[in-house]
Amino acid sequence: MLQLQPFQHLIRYKNPIDAIGKRCGVPHMLSQIVYALANKRAFLFTDEDSFCVLRPQAEAEEKIIEVWVAYSRRGNAIRTHLPQVKALAREVDAGCIQFWTVLPVLDQFARRLGFERHHTEYDFTIWRIPL
Repeated sequence: MLQLQPFQHLIRYKNPIDAIGKRCGVPHMLSQIVYALANKRAFLFTDEDSFCVLRPQAEAEEKIIEVWVAYSRRGNAIRTHLPQVKALAREVDAGCIQFWTVLPVLDQFARRLGFERHHTEYDFTIWRIPL
């Protein structure tokens, strides 16, 4: 089960975040996440071998929980933690959960989990699942 952690715990996940940032074309992802966590604009949740960074957003007065980055040594971080992320999002009355990706391989995966293609911005596809 994921637990909220202080941002200092993020350093344990430097290598996976750097790898994800590189694949997505965001080379300074770690420093962006550290800044957001330190300023309470994002929140780190971890368990023994995975983590996710959630970032609350607002769009047209709708609350959105964005999964900024997720990783699990077991694989399938999104599928594994989606039920708990949904519960957390409902606690703050969010209308949906979203994530951004440049990886086309995630298209079928996102659809299978119930996400809908919201739109494309820059090179990123934004996927949302309504709550």
